[in-house]
Amino acid sequence: MRDAACVLVVEDTAVVRALVIQVLEAHGFAAAEAETAEDGLRAVTESPPDAVVLDHHLPGMSGAALLRLIRASPDARVRALPVVGVSGCRDGEREEFLRAGATCFLEKPFRQPDLIEALRAALGA
Repeated sequence: MRDAACVLVVEDTAVVRALVIQVLEAHGFAAAEAETAEDGLRAVTESPPDAVVLDHHLPGMSGAALLRLIRASPDARVRALPVVGVSGCRDGEREEFLRAGATCFLEKPFRQPDLIEALRAALGA
């Protein structure tokens, strides 16, 4: 792991994305961002981060669908990325994320310390 682990935040709501990035940076993480699943897929394949925080409700493709693509990647680094799924937890989204291969899942609204703890555990830090 680099000095500051890079976390890609895939979240379509700008305010939520900015808040998560602020929390990550305040706890010593570097952060990258993507607004759509397609942008998130491009980001993880072009320059794999150390971990991903992935929302379920994204335009065009769900977070769980993106996670299935990540887990099916031909690149072993991408397939192995720790992914923290986040959602308002409607209609079995937690189970969908976990079946798709999420490292863990947090229900929105989540507590900031829970996010940091989940990422540190996922990164083995």
